[in-house]
Amino acid sequence: MELLYKNQSPQASQEKALPPRHQPHSIFTDRSCYASSPTTRQDPGSPRTIENDEVSIINIISSLLASSQWSEADESQTLPFDQWEFPQAKTALFFQDLLTGPKSAALVKVIHLLLQGEDPVLKVVASDNVEDIISRISSWNFDLATLRQLAASASRPVMTAVQYKLDYRGWPSNIQMDTEYFRGSILRLDNQDGVQMARDQRGLVMGGYTLPSQNGLPVEVRITHIPSNYQEDFSLLDLVAEHRQGRFTPIPGEEMSGFKVYGFKVPLTNQCLNRILGVHNHNREIVACQADGVIQVDKNTALRAECRSLVVGADRCCEEIRPKSHYQFYEMIYKRPWFHNLVEVLVAGEVHLAAMASNCHIVR
Repeated sequence: MELLYKNQSPQASQEKALPPRHQPHSIFTDRSCYASSPTTRQDPGSPRTIENDEVSIINIISSLLASSQWSEADESQTLPFDQWEFPQAKTALFFQDLLTGPKSAALVKVIHLLLQGEDPVLKVVASDNVEDIISRISSWNFDLATLRQLAASASRPVMTAVQYKLDYRGWPSNIQMDTEYFRGSILRLDNQDGVQMARDQRGLVMGGYTLPSQNGLPVEVRITHIPSNYQEDFSLLDLVAEHRQGRFTPIPGEEMSGFKVYGFKVPLTNQCLNRILGVHNHNREIVACQADGVIQVDKNTALRAECRSLVVGADRCCEEIRPKSHYQFYEMIYKRPWFHNLVEVLVAGEVHLAAMASNCHIVR
């Protein structure tokens, strides 16, 4: 796994072949990649394309909280937790509510509770000593060579490692779960104690179930089905933000007896943490991160939710100044040019002709 960092060369990224869909997206070079793309509309009657996206809110917030608490011991620089700023507007709205909104104090309290116990759900460590951090995460298969290089070149780097783990093997007795099979295992959960069904603000059907608590905190899995013919634009953060507001409409058992869902195992990659890149607080900025993990539900696993992450913060004053280069209106994908560009012809400031040019129109 490669280190995801802010100053990667744009040229290198454009020439890098896109990975297969199930592989980690390990390098991003501009902030347009940091947030999820909205879903795209297809021709009527065909399923819409859903952009895969992921986010580990707990790892992002825990990393920023640890960085702020580390700064309290540094007399030369204090980084208040509620003053971290996200560079992209839509992402900023979501995370600023977590940092400064009415539920912020409750979220910090939950983090502290998850840190407790002999084998806590959440483990966090921060250090300005790269070898200290490496000794703690050596088994994570992270890009430690690049981490050492970055720690040597960055200005006063502080590294924060976070491990989050919820593991429920088997199914609790309060949930009635049966399975069937059609090109994969299908889980069937009855709408009774431990299982809830509702519609969200958009009218999308949600199925959820509760699991044994952790340190007195309730644990719930909630699955929302987005039909193939759903035509409203949205992103992952749009749905999560709306679901944080609640306002769900319960579905009675007389209407639906429960729900069925295919067992799944979603690998988490650097993409679940990339929104933290470029986040700054006074003169400090998050310049690099790595992450991996998994979200899994199947006939033998009521929930496996894991995410390991490493974040590097450094002073912004010594940020490398890169030479100017030509912006490419094309990308190299599998060593082939790809582009989709709007071309406009203007006379006296008015558009006379416009067309979309694509790689199908290349002049040989």
